[in-house]
Parts: sequence; C-alpha cells; structure tokens
Amino acid sequence: MIETEVKFRLPRAEFLKRLEIAENKFGNSSASTQYDILFDNPKLKLRRNGKVLRLRTEGSKHYLTWKGKQLGKKQKYKIKEEIEIEVSEYKKVLAILKKLGFVKSMVIKKQRQLFLMNKCKVCFDEVAILGNFIEIEGNKASIENMIKILNLQGEQRITKGYAQLMGSLRDM
Repeated sequence: MIETEVKFRLPRAEFLKRLEIAENKFGNSSASTQYDILFDNPKLKLRRNGKVLRLRTEGSKHYLTWKGKQLGKKQKYKIKEEIEIEVSEYKKVLAILKKLGFVKSMVIKKQRQLFLMNKCKVCFDEVAILGNFIEIEGNKASIENMIKILNLQGEQRITKGYAQLMGSLRDM
C-alpha cells in the first residue's frame, strides 16, 4: 500500500479553533495513545536509507510496520510504501526482531485524536519531545481539500515522519 500524508505544526487550541471554523464537519473522533518502538540494525542502515521498521502498541493491539523510503524528490507530501500487520504475540515479535539482529533505535510516544472526513484521516498528534501536529492522510486531492477546509494553506508543510523529525533532534 502507498501512504500519502502531510503534517503541519499547530497548537491544540489553534486546531480546535479551526475545527470550529470548519463548522465541525468532522464525524466522531477517537482518541488513543500510541507507543512506537523503531528497530534498525546496529549501524542504523534503515534510518540512513529513509526506511522504518516499527512495532506499535495502541491500546491492547500491536502492529508491525515496514515503511519504505520517500517516493519522489521534493514532494508536497510524504509518500511511502507501507506494509502493516496486526500481531497478537508481541513478546515473540520482539524476540524474532532481536534474533534477526535488529536493535531498538528509537521510541516515540504520542496521544492521537483521529477524525475521518472527505476520504481523509485527520489526526491531531501530541508527540512527546516534538510537540503538536496535524497529520492529514489520504489521496492528494482529498488532502488538498482538507487543507483548504482547515485553512492550512499558509502553514509550513512537513513531509518528514516523526522518526525523521526525532532523528534530526538527536543529530543536533
């Protein structure tokens, strides 16, 4: 599957204000805490090549995800191949990853509020260390429509994933 998304840095109060201006056209929302462990080889080859291997815990569910490198250069969106499966035996997956030579390279914790509208997932994320973001995922046309609805045209687009943003902080 190909994932297409874009992020914007925005404080919670500003997001709620924009929701209200959009006449709260969004349906019900769901809230969750996501705890992501990123894995890599000891030389961080995946990270250096723009790839991600992640084990996510969300509530009582666990997901193993592989994300490929960015497709295309200087895009207005983050576009990556993504393969994700739900896993029922978390500890065994950890053991397999360790046996394959992977090590924990990063942990990302976030509070996420998810809204669905116009063929888009709109998430308000409060990411530990990084701050608050709106993430819009869908096809390019629906993303652009959502950007207009939320009046984000003047805001800076962020096309990096949270792992890349966190990695940039580490490298400073």
